[in-house]
Amino acid sequence: MDQKEVVDRHLEQYIFDTIRYFDIFEMPVTATQIWRSLVVTRSGTGVRWQGQRVVSLRQLREVLQRSRWLKERMENCWGYYCLRGAGSGSSGGVRGYVRRRLVRHILAQYKWKIARRVVRLLAPLPFVRMIGVTGSLALGHTRPASDFDLFIIVRRGRIWSARLWLLLVTQLTGRRRKHWNEEAPDKICLNHYIVDSSLTMAAEIRNLYTAVLYTQAIPLTGLSMYRRWIAANGQWMRRWLMYPAAPILAWRQAVKTPRLAWLMQRWVESLLLEPIGGGLEWVAEKVQRRTMLLHADPGRAGRVVVSDTELAFHPDSKESHVLRRFAEEYGQGRLL
Repeated sequence: MDQKEVVDRHLEQYIFDTIRYFDIFEMPVTATQIWRSLVVTRSGTGVRWQGQRVVSLRQLREVLQRSRWLKERMENCWGYYCLRGAGSGSSGGVRGYVRRRLVRHILAQYKWKIARRVVRLLAPLPFVRMIGVTGSLALGHTRPASDFDLFIIVRRGRIWSARLWLLLVTQLTGRRRKHWNEEAPDKICLNHYIVDSSLTMAAEIRNLYTAVLYTQAIPLTGLSMYRRWIAANGQWMRRWLMYPAAPILAWRQAVKTPRLAWLMQRWVESLLLEPIGGGLEWVAEKVQRRTMLLHADPGRAGRVVVSDTELAFHPDSKESHVLRRFAEEYGQGRLL
C-alpha cells in the first residue's frame, strides 16, 4: 500500500468519526463542516492516528465521492451527510432528517437577530474585550427552546466585575437565563469567561467536546482578541481536531460598537482604577461566590471552573454523555 492509499484510509476513518460525532446531536453535516471539524482521535480520547496530516477540502471531497467503505456506512441527501439509517425514525426517512436540519438552520437566522441586539448592549460594558457565540446557534442548529451561549473575554483582574455588569444588564433587559430554568428560549446564558492575560483554557475542560464547541465559536465583537485566543488554544484543540489554519475574518453577524460607546467604556474603566476598582472587584467576587454556594448542586453533571482567570459554568452540559456515547460506538465503524 503506497503513501497516498495510507493517507486516504486514515481520512476515511476521520470522515466517518466526524459524521458519527455530529450524529449524536442529530445533525447532518456538509463536506465543508466535516473538513472544519475533522475528528482525528481514537474514540475521542485524544490519541491521534498514525500518519495524520492536514488535508485540503478538495482531497476530502474526493474521498467522500470514491470511498465504497464510507458509502456503505453513510447517506448523502442534498449535500448533507449522515450515518446510514439515521433518518429511519424520522418522517420521510433521510430526507425528513435533513429537512429538519434545514428548518433548524432557518430558525437560527431568526435567533441571530435577537442575539445581535443583546450583544450590542453588552459589548460596551466595562472590562468586556470579546463576546462570541457558541453552541447550537454557532452551528446553525437551533430548536425553538434553544438559548444563546456566550463566551466572553474580559480584562485581567476584573473578571468578577465584568460578570456582574453582564448579569445586571441581561437581567434588566429580561434576557438572562436563570440557573433553575430547564428551558430558556431566546435567553442569554453567560456561561464562560476568561481574562485577556491568560487565554489558555483550563486543562480539566479540554477534550473533544470542547474542541468542537470552541472551534465553531463565532466572535461578534473583539475579533483581534479572538485571534489571540485561537493562537493560545490551537495546540490542544488540534489534539482532537484537524481544523484548517485559515485566516480568521469578520463574521457577517459581527456587531460594530459605535465609537462613542467605546469611548464611554474606556472612560468608565478609568474611573474604576485602583483602589476603587480593586475594592469593587473584591466585593463582586464575594457576593457572586456566596450566591454560587447557595445554588450549588453537587449532584449535577457538567463542567465548572472557578478561578481568578477563568469562570466556566456548564452544570447541565451534555459533554459527558456525548463523549461516553462516542467512545462506546467507536468499534462499530473501524477501518483501521
